[in-house]
Amino acid sequence: MKKHQIKSGWYYIFWGIMAASVVAGQLYVGKGYRQLSNSMEKIILEGDTKDCQISNWRLLVERELDNLKRQAPR
Repeated sequence: MKKHQIKSGWYYIFWGIMAASVVAGQLYVGKGYRQLSNSMEKIILEGDTKDCQISNWRLLVERELDNLKRQAPR
């Protein structure tokens, strides 16, 4: 008959902290992605480029959309 492995309390504390740090990292990345998505949507839909580093962002997006429309099969 095998004996069960006995783990110290530090084992559970360590893995609890690791699990919490992974969850916190995922929340941090998710929040940043949401902010990026909202900013891009605002720039594209409203043409608001004051927070954008490229001053002619709207022009670039419009050109790209025109190129895609021309390339699309009819």
